[in-house]
Amino acid sequence: MIGQTLSHYRILEKLGGGANILYNAACVYGILKKKPEALALLKRASTTGLSKWDWVARDPDLSRMQGEPEFQRLIDKGKPAG
Repeated sequence: MIGQTLSHYRILEKLGGGANILYNAACVYGILKKKPEALALLKRASTTGLSKWDWVARDPDLSRMQGEPEFQRLIDKGKPAG
């Protein structure tokens, strides 16, 4: 399992690791119920320009994380003030 996850990260690195690629990968991990991996990728996506935080907050692919404090902190940090 760990080797498989590392392999996925290597694929992401080869694809360039842009915000959209990282976000879509986070969604895949969300669907697979792999919260730690999904959150790690969302954090990386946030540092590479992810901007659709209103959608992230309600994306059904990430529904299993929507009650998690760490997920909410990412949402709050990503959303523009106002």
